[in-house]
Amino acid sequence: MDTSTPFSPMTRSKRLLLVDHDGRCMFRMDAKYFDYPDAYHLAAALHVPIDASWDYPVEREALRSEIPGTIYWPELHITMLTIMGTLMAIALVAIGAVLVQGGRHPG
Repeated sequence: MDTSTPFSPMTRSKRLLLVDHDGRCMFRMDAKYFDYPDAYHLAAALHVPIDASWDYPVEREALRSEIPGTIYWPELHITMLTIMGTLMAIALVAIGAVLVQGGRHPG
């Protein structure tokens, strides 16, 4: 399946999903290096059926609602994680600057 990546919404990412009998994603992997024969060989080795129409584009939200467990939490919250990471970096730099300046005594 092709899905938009969280870091660049217009960029597509190919994923190979293994889905259990209840429709939940048990395993997923980046499949950009997989060809059709590779997917069929993997399915045969695992003794599982393969959906013949498996290579089609889908949006993350649609995939998430159709097959639970396919999209990881960080992928869904990339904006929040980016903001938190930026704020933490700024805080660490500010703390470092205060510690460096605090060690100097006016003479």
